[in-house]
Amino acid sequence: MRSGIDPHTHSRRSHGAFYPDELTATAVTARPRIIAPTDHDTLQGVQEAADAPPD
Repeated sequence: MRSGIDPHTHSRRSHGAFYPDELTATAVTARPRIIAPTDHDTLQGVQEAADAPPD
């Protein structure tokens, strides 16, 4: 069973496949619904994800 929470996601600000706002949009429409951006060497993506408009 999946919990719907992913406390370890990466955006393109480190080595992920999506920009922070794309990660947020995915979390709104699918599982996991709760994410925590954990990019390496930068916090830039955290604010971008938080500022993304809800779909």
